[in-house]
Amino acid sequence: MPSPRRAERGVTLLELLLAVTLFSLITVTSGIVLRTAFTSLNRIEAKVDEDRRVVGSQRTLDLILRGIVAVNTPCAGQELGFQGSAQVLRFVTAHSLAEGSRGRLTITELIAESKADGTGFRLVANEYPYLGRPSLTLACAQPPVVRPSSFILADQLAVCRFAFKRLDV
Repeated sequence: MPSPRRAERGVTLLELLLAVTLFSLITVTSGIVLRTAFTSLNRIEAKVDEDRRVVGSQRTLDLILRGIVAVNTPCAGQELGFQGSAQVLRFVTAHSLAEGSRGRLTITELIAESKADGTGFRLVANEYPYLGRPSLTLACAQPPVVRPSSFILADQLAVCRFAFKRLDV
């Protein structure tokens, strides 16, 4: 005859069903929490990447503009080799997109281009080597054109235009 203690050993089917149900609930809840966390992480990474691109473009533009060199070469009627309008800037700078600030002068064009689909503007840069007076005179004679090799500094802009303040010295 089995002892009464032996009959109490083991797990009933109801207890097993309850344990499996609780384990399933915990697993599903953990999965939902992890999915939400990964979705948030992806959104944060996308925002950080966008911020890095903006800061990088702003820094590059700042370096290009800080490197402007006044050269005594006529450009579109200006004696200092500078041409500017609301859509285009053309000048000589000591900072190059390709080489950085290594001492070689470049002719840089900044173009505020309206996007073809009408959704905004983008800021595009072209560079040409500055080889003295003839190279700048030749560059100023040509209208600025966005080429496939042009570097896009900023995209998806609501507005992009240049304004100038004349300083009378």
